[in-house]
Amino acid sequence: MEVDRRFTAFSEEITGAERWNIYRSSALSFCTISTPRVSKDQYQHYIPRFILRRFQPEDSVAKTRDQKRQAYKAAKKAGSAVPEIDTISFYDVEKGVLDRRPAGKAYGEMNLYKDVGDPTNVNYIEEKFSELEAKAAHLINQIHDARPKREITIKRKQLETLRKFIFLHYRKATQVASYFSQDHPENAPLATWIRKFKEKKGFEHDFDVWLFGMRYYLDTPHHAIISTAEELKKKYGPAKLAEMILRTQVDADFENWHAMEYESISNTYFLGICEAADGEEFVLGTNGFGLWEGLIMGESGAHRLCVISPQLAIILRNVLLQLPGLRAMAQSSLSDISLEKADTQYSTSQDFSSAKDGKGLQEIAAALAAYRATPKAQNDLFTFKITKLTAHQTHEINEVIMLNVNPNGSLTFCSPVSALNTVRAFTASKDPYSQRRKKDYSALLKELTSKPPPTANSAPSQDSEDHKFKLVFDSIVNGAMEFKSEYDRAHRVFRLLKDDSPLSHPIAVEIRKLTGTIVERWTSILRAPPKSHKPRPEANLVEILSEEDSDKFYSVMKTLFSMLGVEIQDGTVLMALVEETIILCVVQWMARNRRDVLEILLLDVQVVTV
Repeated sequence: MEVDRRFTAFSEEITGAERWNIYRSSALSFCTISTPRVSKDQYQHYIPRFILRRFQPEDSVAKTRDQKRQAYKAAKKAGSAVPEIDTISFYDVEKGVLDRRPAGKAYGEMNLYKDVGDPTNVNYIEEKFSELEAKAAHLINQIHDARPKREITIKRKQLETLRKFIFLHYRKATQVASYFSQDHPENAPLATWIRKFKEKKGFEHDFDVWLFGMRYYLDTPHHAIISTAEELKKKYGPAKLAEMILRTQVDADFENWHAMEYESISNTYFLGICEAADGEEFVLGTNGFGLWEGLIMGESGAHRLCVISPQLAIILRNVLLQLPGLRAMAQSSLSDISLEKADTQYSTSQDFSSAKDGKGLQEIAAALAAYRATPKAQNDLFTFKITKLTAHQTHEINEVIMLNVNPNGSLTFCSPVSALNTVRAFTASKDPYSQRRKKDYSALLKELTSKPPPTANSAPSQDSEDHKFKLVFDSIVNGAMEFKSEYDRAHRVFRLLKDDSPLSHPIAVEIRKLTGTIVERWTSILRAPPKSHKPRPEANLVEILSEEDSDKFYSVMKTLFSMLGVEIQDGTVLMALVEETIILCVVQWMARNRRDVLEILLLDVQVVTV
């Protein structure tokens, strides 16, 4: 049993007579019986919730401490749900109304990718998405942390995760309905292929073709998808392939159009990272995560834009724009943004940079393609520069987003002051398309103009911090806040327990006290760390885990607690949340002080950001 071997390794870190008593219970502790999960309707986001949370205004609960208390008391007295905590500013373009929406109920649809054709697990795709999102969130947090240095270095396997994550965000319901519709005018070149594919797979609906593609992308490693597409390129040749890529005529028997679609974006676009100008922020629209922008020689696809926070955006740029002539001919609002391709450091001594002639280029391309499919290539390093934008460039990106919000769509922002700058720039734009859309944002301009500017934030008082903790904790216990996993739920409380917070709430005090006791008990039976071990005070925990990884994580850690003689759980939601939060506090201590032991315990789950 894998977990048994894990605790065998862990037991070697424990001293003296403690070892046998602890290890004796480990095998039995891990013998659990899994039960099938009951299928239920789910609200599934097409803009990830971890992205939306970065757009929370500072006053996302209420403006003052008294207002918070009044709202909470009123809700309790009325028997209704306590006020939502994770709320974002939400401007409804069609209604011209600005209000607050729970992040958990914004930018999503019910059962967006529920696969009713899978009798074993209708939510399989959602679960796989959660795993991908957790990995992407970890990397995006690292990008945010790298802003002061203006660059970030990541491994190929991380870059592949990010590229796949961005590619798959064409999943808004209105896009899904037409993406593989054989009757949609834009899909005319694909109609025969779609019809044949449905017959071959026994699919009744066009939507099934989309779901099949989602499952394929989520189940198949990035390099394997690319390799499949490159083999198809060899088989069909450049001329025939060019026809298919331009969607003028797709062979009805083409083996894997999904792979071709994925490869065409992965190999045709390079990735750049941009930071908003000082004092400015990016906005987020209904279809602003994975938005196409610009024309090259009359064809769409100069850029693909993904806003990942009010401060940062990722831009995929077509490699053709590196050619000065084509760049000058492109119709794009973003073409003047300076984006540099990443510097690459390969984990091999092979030279992929030079060739004497066309044949040499083909040989190098083939060698590089073969190398990228090897395990060694997963450790290649890519260093990305973070481009600081001007205020004008920031507003250009926001203008693109606002232009592409559907008349029945919505817009979200973080700072009202920055949003006001953006809306004013949009209404002053000379672009004829922007001029036609001015009326859609007139109500927002009026609302933002009528609000007084916020005063400078003072240091948080103990009372306000305690009240916020109580409000969040009670909201979770009462079921007013929903989470995809137990880990996500506990992390919402955990992040309020930051080291410098002046909390005196009884539950917060008890969590900290028990954390200290457990750490003290544990360190008393551990061997000293190896001489090469160094503390990592900057280490933090990831914000989200998939349900599967969360279950693995808590299975291991609750067993450890049991071995240490710690029993907290009493069957209530409140005490379950307390236990789950204490575990996160202990694991953060481990990440910072005994990473060597943590890596033995959590072999299969990545929870540390540094």
